[in-house]
Amino acid sequence: MRYLLLLISYLLTLPCMAIELPDIGNSADAAMSPSEEQKLGEAFFRQIRRQAEVIDDIEVNNYINELGRQLVSYSDNPQQLFQFFVIKEDSINAFAVPGGFIGVHTGLILKTRDESELAS
Repeated sequence: MRYLLLLISYLLTLPCMAIELPDIGNSADAAMSPSEEQKLGEAFFRQIRRQAEVIDDIEVNNYINELGRQLVSYSDNPQQLFQFFVIKEDSINAFAVPGGFIGVHTGLILKTRDESELAS
C-alpha cells in the first residue's frame, strides 16, 4: 500500500516537471540610463516634499551634505552628484533613490552617538 501511494504521488508530480518557466528577459536589459535615473529621483524628491517635512535649515543641510561628500569621495565614482536631505521623522532610517537622492531621518541623526556612527 505504501509503495502504491508513493507511485501515485510520483505520477501526479510528473506533469509539473514538464512545466517550463517563461522567458522574462534579462534584468540587465531593464537598466535605466543616468538621465532616466535623474528624472525618477527628481519625481520622487518632489513627492517626498509634498508628503513629508523636509528640513530647510541651512546649517543642517550643509552638515549632512558635507558628511555625504566625504563619504562619496571614497566611492567608485566620486564625481557622481548626490543630493542629501533631512526629513523630520523620529524613526531611525535613511534611504537612497535613483538619481543620487539620499534622505536621512532626524531620528537617525539624533540617536547616533557620533559622526562616524551616523556615516555608517
